[in-house]
Amino acid sequence: MRKIKIISLIAVFVMIASFTTACANKEAVEGLANELESLAKDIEDVGKELETTTQEILIAEGSLQEYYTKNDGIKAVNDQLEEMRATQYADVYKKMEFDVQGNMLIYTYTYVEGLTADASALKAELTDEKIEEQKDTIEAETGIRPSSIEFKYKEADGTQITSIKH
Repeated sequence: MRKIKIISLIAVFVMIASFTTACANKEAVEGLANELESLAKDIEDVGKELETTTQEILIAEGSLQEYYTKNDGIKAVNDQLEEMRATQYADVYKKMEFDVQGNMLIYTYTYVEGLTADASALKAELTDEKIEEQKDTIEAETGIRPSSIEFKYKEADGTQITSIKH
């Protein structure tokens, strides 16, 4: 649609330019010149709009690791986790991390000093239904279904509390 708009504007440019060379009336030429400037601005605005709204989309090939590496996704997810940690969970987690190995996603949560969690309570919270929903979401976004998702929980000193893999 935008290409058609740009092509139409260029065609108008050509018609106006042809008309201005054949026109002897100075006022008409000046009016058409102003029209040309306005159309040039419109074309420039459409070009800028295309630049700001166009984003390259890489199609998933093979594994989630390939997908997230190509799309700089590991860093993006870690940046989002850090923002959430800093704004919502600063009093709970010291660190929240994301990693991918093949088609397995790994989330690691490290509690702040003085906080811990019960391994059996964490396992009860991560139901198969919740994990399947997360797998569905990731598959919809990437085109690749995770083979498994692992959640690691650690004490502030790095001692592992539990690892839950679905």
